[in-house]
Parts: sequence; structure tokens; C-alpha cells
Amino acid sequence: MQLCFYQKPITIRWDGWKDDLSGVREYYIEVFKLEPNRDDRLVETKPIEPEYSETLPHQAGEMVLNYTPPGPGMYR
Repeated sequence: MQLCFYQKPITIRWDGWKDDLSGVREYYIEVFKLEPNRDDRLVETKPIEPEYSETLPHQAGEMVLNYTPPGPGMYR
């Protein structure tokens, strides 16, 4: 998980995960904007509406996805 305090690309990456027997063929990634609630806890502003989503096919080696948010803020 990466939190972004100002507008810059968010890079999601992972490598080394392998489980041939699991049958995983793709990954679904969601990015949500976080804002403080009335208790000053950071929460997803629209928990069922991600700012961004992408489905990536499984591949050997490092997987990388870059996303630039539309504006400054904190994202998860």
C-alpha cells in the first residue's frame, strides 16, 4: 500500500509470488481516495466506487502498474 500526499504517480508493484496450483489468472486492483471522517480517521470517500480499477493478467516476473490520480490527496 502506498499513500500519496500530493499529486504524483502511484506505483503498484509485486514480484516473486508463484503458486502454479492456485489457478490465478488475473489480478483486480482498486485505488480509493481517503479523507478524514468526523472522528478524524482516514476512510475511503466512496467505498464502493474506486477512483481507479484495473484487471491485469498474471505473468511471470515483476508486475508494475502506474496510476496518476486526478488531483492531490491521499490514496489507498
